[in-house]
Amino acid sequence: MADLTGPTALEMLAPQVPHMLERARPEIEAPSANGFVLEGHGDLRAEHVCLLNPPVMFDRVEFDHDFRLIDPHDEIAALGLDCERLGAPLIGPALGTQLDAAGITAPSDGLSTLYRVLRCLTQARLSIDHLRKPRPRTPEKWAPRALWFMATAQKTCA
Repeated sequence: MADLTGPTALEMLAPQVPHMLERARPEIEAPSANGFVLEGHGDLRAEHVCLLNPPVMFDRVEFDHDFRLIDPHDEIAALGLDCERLGAPLIGPALGTQLDAAGITAPSDGLSTLYRVLRCLTQARLSIDHLRKPRPRTPEKWAPRALWFMATAQKTCA
């Protein structure tokens, strides 16, 4: 298995994330005061969207209502990131444009970067967790996925 925890990835990202979070704190707290935290999906990825007219999302997080309370730009960033990983990098920006057109103002570049990095780290961690199982299902899938998310987090922070 490739090195998923090498110093180039984790040592670079670990000190940056708390600082990014602290810088974004006022903006993170402001949307809830302004009503821009909505009940969303909670784990929106490409595999959870059926492209009907209108699109249908399924398999939302049911175990914790609070997990679905989210800034819509964060939720769209998660979907956009997954689409990018799958070879469709224009989906995220297009959906962000639609949110803007609906009057949901885009977050600052700093908060957008934080959303992206946190989603990357979460998906990398979940991928690595699959490999920790005694007999992981589809083990060939998880290392490349984790590496892609770690590399994307690094590029996002660069």
